[in-house]
Amino acid sequence: MDATGENSTHIDSSQISLVYETCKDNWLGPLSTFSAYPINIDKILYPNAEHAIQCLRMKIIGHSEQCALLHKKKTPHECRRLGDTYFEKNCTHSEQLIWRNGKELETLVRVFWLRVIQNSAVREYLLSTADSPLICFTMNNPRWFLESSIHTYIREQIREIDAQN
Repeated sequence: MDATGENSTHIDSSQISLVYETCKDNWLGPLSTFSAYPINIDKILYPNAEHAIQCLRMKIIGHSEQCALLHKKKTPHECRRLGDTYFEKNCTHSEQLIWRNGKELETLVRVFWLRVIQNSAVREYLLSTADSPLICFTMNNPRWFLESSIHTYIREQIREIDAQN
């Protein structure tokens, strides 16, 4: 707090690694769920993290039949829109709670970890952020804080593994 009793936060922008840049040329950084880094999970190859997250969400809450439709979507944006719409309109409250009360976090950690392990460019990018806070913020991503925390956790885990080897 500052002298007036108000919360005062100073952020030095040079110390922050912005995962999602807003410029037209590169708004999808390597850690974005929309970036084109494939992930193999349980012998299924997903074209990106968003496709994997949406399909795994449907499997976890018992709507596996939706996975084929989601997997066919050409862009991660289309996949997220279909997945989110289906989830909100067709899943019961208890199914939604299963996802939101733990399975979402578990799934995101698994997907992000596998993406980093399976794609050297993503791993190198994550480690290149040094100790900078990772801010994965976009207006259309309600999971931004959770994703930022997970990426920071994974970065630390990789460093620990590398230090042991």
